[in-house]
Amino acid sequence: MRSYIFIFFICLGFMSCTSSSKKVSDKSPKSDLEGFAEKTIVKEERLVNFTSVNSQDLFRLSVGKNDLLRATVSFDVLNKEGKIIYHDEFDAIELVDRQVLNEQEPSEEERIAYINGRLMSFFADSHFLRPAISTTMSFNPEIDVKKYWQTIKEEKAIGFIYKIGLSTEKYIAFDRNEGKVVVYKELK
Repeated sequence: MRSYIFIFFICLGFMSCTSSSKKVSDKSPKSDLEGFAEKTIVKEERLVNFTSVNSQDLFRLSVGKNDLLRATVSFDVLNKEGKIIYHDEFDAIELVDRQVLNEQEPSEEERIAYINGRLMSFFADSHFLRPAISTTMSFNPEIDVKKYWQTIKEEKAIGFIYKIGLSTEKYIAFDRNEGKVVVYKELK
């Protein structure tokens, strides 16, 4: 069974190598994108009504042009004007599930395929939370950021969750009072 999983991810990795990303907008300011194409490959993009129901924001995942196992992944959210309103960076190897690494000792090709699979599913519908904070959720001071919690909950903002590393999960949403994307919950 384990070998079938790795074969699946190898196939997924090969398919992602042949996929291309479309250009979404020419409106992006040069200051945010200067030198971007020379250093990175855009792996995934998705347009989402995130900051407002009236405008779409670009969720972009890009990877350094070096060896994928040693590359840095950049996760950016750009508003409709092309300005980066959220940025996070992490090592691509952080996308590999440590349990898979520890139990199965995958080959380099299998790790690359696994990373490509995670990159391709990074913006899956299941990662978008509508609303970001449901009415049944209660504030937890150990993992929730009080400064943003109530505003995001009242506004019924759209949230996005992503996992990196061993167990880090970040929850982000647009806070209208702050005028920026904020991390409102972080599990470590």
